[in-house]
Amino acid sequence: MLNPDQFTQHVNANGGASYRISDNAVPSSGFMVSRSGHEQIVSSPLHPDHVKSFLNEHVKGSTGDPYLGAWVHNQKTYLDLSDQYTHKSSAILAGKKNNQLAIYDVGNDKEIKVRSDQS
Repeated sequence: MLNPDQFTQHVNANGGASYRISDNAVPSSGFMVSRSGHEQIVSSPLHPDHVKSFLNEHVKGSTGDPYLGAWVHNQKTYLDLSDQYTHKSSAILAGKKNNQLAIYDVGNDKEIKVRSDQS
């Protein structure tokens, strides 16, 4: 199970992280896509209590084997549930379906903009 203290330290030290909730695995490849409706913004620095609260609110009833993602921007930390995709095309489609502005390319450490179906 995800260790909130370890996750928090990683995010605060590196500006972001993705950990699989079931086993703390960190992705080294693929594409991460946030799940619509499972996002939260908290003040930085991130605290383990933020992580515990997010997990309690968003993981119950979720399907699959999601990741907890976080990134820091403008003194705020963005938390989300996300899924890992092997293929870029599948990730982009999932990003559009979930009304995301972008997906994350783990292997190349970069954001890929996607257009929302709502645009």
